[in-house]
Amino acid sequence: MTVKEIVKEYLEEKGFDGLVNTDIECGCDKDTLFPCESTCENCSPAYKHVEIIGGEETDVYTEHREDAE
Repeated sequence: MTVKEIVKEYLEEKGFDGLVNTDIECGCDKDTLFPCESTCENCSPAYKHVEIIGGEETDVYTEHREDAE
């Protein structure tokens, strides 16, 4: 089992959608983990939200559920 598979399994078990690193404003979906060149040591489990940015839908990852507030 790879680290990628372990992380994906954990995210699915806990109900997360992906990862986020707020220090570098980076986020990724659990199905496409680690697309960046980051080591991911500062990434946290995250929830995906769709926001309109510049007139286009953009996936945004946050550490808290948007609908829980």
